[in-house]
Amino acid sequence: MQYADVYVDDFISLVQGTKNDRRQAMRTLLHMLDSVFRPWDSNRDTPFRQEPASVKKLKKGDASWSTKKVVLGWLLDSVDKTISLPPHRIERLQTILASIGPTKKRISAKNWHRLLGELRSMVIGIPGARGLFSPLQEAFRTKTPDHRLLLNAMVHQFLDDFRQLSKTLFDRPTRIAELIPQDPSVIGTTDASGQGMGGVAFLNTPSGLRPILWRHRYPKHVQSRLITFDNPRGLLSIGDLELSAMVCQHDVITTAADAWEHTIHSFHDNTAAQFWQGIHHYDRTGCRPASPPVTPSTGVPLYELLGAAPRSAADSFCRDLDISQQTVQKGIVRGTQDCADAHWELWTKFCEELGLDPLLRVPDPVQFLQVFATCYCRRPGKYPGECVQSGTISNAICLVGQTMASMGARDARKDSTGSIDFRLTRMFRRTTNDDTPFRFLDVQLKVGVRHLDLLTTTPAELWAATSVALTFTTQKNGVRGEVICHGRSGHDVLCPVRSMIRRILHLRQHTANMHTIIATYFQNGRHYSVKSADITTTLRQVTAACGADIGFLPSDVSARSALRAMALFCSNVDRDTMNTLFILARILSQCTDSINSRRHPDTTNMGKRQR
Repeated sequence: MQYADVYVDDFISLVQGTKNDRRQAMRTLLHMLDSVFRPWDSNRDTPFRQEPASVKKLKKGDASWSTKKVVLGWLLDSVDKTISLPPHRIERLQTILASIGPTKKRISAKNWHRLLGELRSMVIGIPGARGLFSPLQEAFRTKTPDHRLLLNAMVHQFLDDFRQLSKTLFDRPTRIAELIPQDPSVIGTTDASGQGMGGVAFLNTPSGLRPILWRHRYPKHVQSRLITFDNPRGLLSIGDLELSAMVCQHDVITTAADAWEHTIHSFHDNTAAQFWQGIHHYDRTGCRPASPPVTPSTGVPLYELLGAAPRSAADSFCRDLDISQQTVQKGIVRGTQDCADAHWELWTKFCEELGLDPLLRVPDPVQFLQVFATCYCRRPGKYPGECVQSGTISNAICLVGQTMASMGARDARKDSTGSIDFRLTRMFRRTTNDDTPFRFLDVQLKVGVRHLDLLTTTPAELWAATSVALTFTTQKNGVRGEVICHGRSGHDVLCPVRSMIRRILHLRQHTANMHTIIATYFQNGRHYSVKSADITTTLRQVTAACGADIGFLPSDVSARSALRAMALFCSNVDRDTMNTLFILARILSQCTDSINSRRHPDTTNMGKRQR
């Protein structure tokens, strides 16, 4: 094994092997140093430049191999596998601690900074000293205007702990295995409540796993100090009790088995206790360390939050999840997302009233969706007497199902084959139609500014009308209350005013009233409604009779394309331009069908609806 590292201008090497292996490693290191830094040349360099490898330090023996060596101020022993402070640093530590007597009440902030700096630089070689700094840091809160700190009894108590530990440094060096956790030999978990604490641990022995169970009830004076709703002024939180369980778990294991230089891995479910274990924290009440001092009879503690992923993996997952959610939001129209949020809020309120899980983890979730749709139809609308349209109900159920799927649950709308349940589709067909047709009461004929009564005005007065107005109520693609007015165009057939007059006169001949639908007609004494399919069929028959000279096929014509063609014709657009626009619209519609069928299998007919 060969290893080399660099700290500033110091080279640190570790070799395990024969004398030739050590010599080869040394020569390789010096050769690499000369390849990076040019050797000293008496003809080119000044007397102030020296060899890259310090000859003075080489003569002192710095580059010699040894099993015990001072590296960066620490005495390393590769045979005993220990790390300790050199004798001169131990003497310096004891001198610093002796300079602060137990009767000293004040000290300058500068000297206190120097003391803490020395202690922190030596804490690695002082077993059990990692958790003794919080009270010493707390002394900075007592700084006076003359930059002096007050030393109370608690600070002196912790300084006495450092003095006691410093006396054992000659006899008890720190084992390297105590500083670096290895593969755990003991695995367990702990928990605590306001009544008591307990835990379980599994020891890895030659004969197999050995379980250890323990529990302990808290004394009454501890239970009475717990912060609760009935005792908001208590001094102990549940995190403090969880922390005590973790410390006791470690003590129980080291008492029941020889855990010397073994790693003890404990799981728990309290984030605060995990944090306190990591920083070995004291609070201002002067409580003892979170973890017991590491001695030859104790193991190396290793704590982990139960069920928590490694911190780096958790951070990466949260960051990637946030980015993916932002990407999804960019592909959704803001109004659609707001509508989905509103429907999900209604759904959660509905489930809360019935005591249901919003994700519907029940055998038959469709019946609850049907009840929700029924309640949705009965909810008060924006206008009196307003009906909920079928598209609104189906969209609400669809958005609820998609939200369930986005949360990792099953889409409650679909059956085992992945299709929408037939009970929902039948329910959607029986609700109010989106396309509420115009009626007599939505139409107004005017002669100038005078309104005409559609039922009593004579035909001659109707034919004198100069404009017609249509008022939107619940019609699709319209704004409620909006009025669209058309004037005479001068064309005998295509004029909107004359067309509406012909409709009114025809319906008046068959006992029409104010609720009669405009898009109806009577033939042979029977009543018929004009549908978009009827218009499409008629237009395609006319297109087929005209032949291929008109520039498009019967399949290219529909009721909606006829409306667009009428608008282009009335705008005096030439025939070639109209054909070009129809071809482009057809290509766009086919592309829309293809894209929707790939991305959204449930919306493969979207392109057809758009045409």
